Order: sequence, then structure tokens, then C-alpha cells
Amino acid sequence: NGLEEWMLIDMQGEINNSGRPFDEEMLCNLGWRKDNSEALMLIGHHLVEGKVINLEKPYIVAAPKDQDGKKVLYAEAVVRRKLVFKLRPKPIVTKHLMKRGQYDKMNEQEKENEE
Repeated sequence: NGLEEWMLIDMQGEINNSGRPFDEEMLCNLGWRKDNSEALMLIGHHLVEGKVINLEKPYIVAAPKDQDGKKVLYAEAVVRRKLVFKLRPKPIVTKHLMKRGQYDKMNEQEKENEE
């Protein structure tokens, strides 16, 4: 009926911003696998995988507005699904973040595995 559909994000743990406020900060990048089976969230140097779950009962997001001097709640959106991220984040390490010796050892191991 013209309401936007929003989605909840269910995560475990804490997001730390070194004491700085989150105002106007980008928290993460959110994407989907090609087959839309899982959501992928990149937070800093960590990748978290999640999946979509349908809620048993939908939620309505309401916001107060003034109407003739009275506060009235209006439905802004409906929430029928949520993204659940249960697994621990996977660290993303690139050659630029590794010390030179660690990168060389990793390349040697990859070459041995290919043979």
C-alpha cells in the first residue's frame, strides 16, 4: 500500500569506532553473491557472511508528525525480513598489509600446492 520495505540487520558483537561518533560515517559495504543466496558485509578489513530470514510477524516503522497541534504516528515502512550475520568475521589480508617475508612464504606455499 505504498509503504517502503526495510530490512533489519542482526549482528553479534560490537562495532568500535575508536571513540569517534558515527555521524555521517560509512559503516560498511553491503553486497550479495551473484545468485542472491547470501549477503556479504565488508567492515574495515573483515568480511562477514549472512543470510536473509523471513520474520514470523512483520514490524511497522512509525514516525511522529504534527497534525493540527497533535502528535500522530504515521507508518513509514514495513519490515518483513532480516539479514542475519551469525558467523565470525573473516579477516582480509592483502600483500600490501603483510610484511615482505610473509608474502614470499605465502607465494612459495601456493607454488608447492600447484605442483
